[in-house]
Amino acid sequence: MPEPSAPAISHGRIKPKGLSLVSFNIRGLRNNLPELRLFLRDREADLLLLQETHLSPKVSKGLSIKNYSLLRNDRPDRKGGGTAIYYKKSLHCSHIPNPTLTSMEATITRLAMTRHQSIIIASCYIPSGTLPVKSDFEAILALGGSVIMFGDFNSKHTEWTCRTTTGSGKVLLNISAVTHYPDNVNYASDVLDLALVKGVSLNLRAIESLDDLGSDHRPASLLLGHQPSPTPTSKTYTNWKGF
Repeated sequence: MPEPSAPAISHGRIKPKGLSLVSFNIRGLRNNLPELRLFLRDREADLLLLQETHLSPKVSKGLSIKNYSLLRNDRPDRKGGGTAIYYKKSLHCSHIPNPTLTSMEATITRLAMTRHQSIIIASCYIPSGTLPVKSDFEAILALGGSVIMFGDFNSKHTEWTCRTTTGSGKVLLNISAVTHYPDNVNYASDVLDLALVKGVSLNLRAIESLDDLGSDHRPASLLLGHQPSPTPTSKTYTNWKGF
């Protein structure tokens, strides 16, 4: 399927052979930004996909993270919600305008790869209590031949040890790990954060929940394809005889 036109990707940047993605329902980006900066300093994820950023379009400063660029879609008409993507500045990324969506919030980017076609990556959020619309999934999946939809779909299924099954849960029977831990101890943990992958031929290295950040959710990590070689450690030798 040919990919639709999009803003040009700048030249002279890295096209990776593999990907490190982290998705996280952050419940407010501004309040959690210091912790997020430390997380990315230690983890160095290629892309960080966020949901429930709670940003207003009026907020334009104080959101920077060293070595990362920010894409975001805020709720313009009411509080809450919102999605964002932080991506490494060294990567070939370009913003993709959202298709028409009914129930889903999303921020979307196109990432150029080496030995693989460009991948459309979407940070997705379906608000709790919202009935998911199949056409939203279809619209994003139709943006390219290779697509990753990663985020908080608020989807439940008893097959994932949830207490109930929702309409979106019946569709999204794709479990990784428990990633939602409610503040109320009387509520059971649920699987709400999922990754939908279409047409990506990269090997799955790992998918897991992390304990690094605080929220009623846990970050979900997805590692795909080639693992970068570690940076060589420099060594210094002294020729004491010559000295």
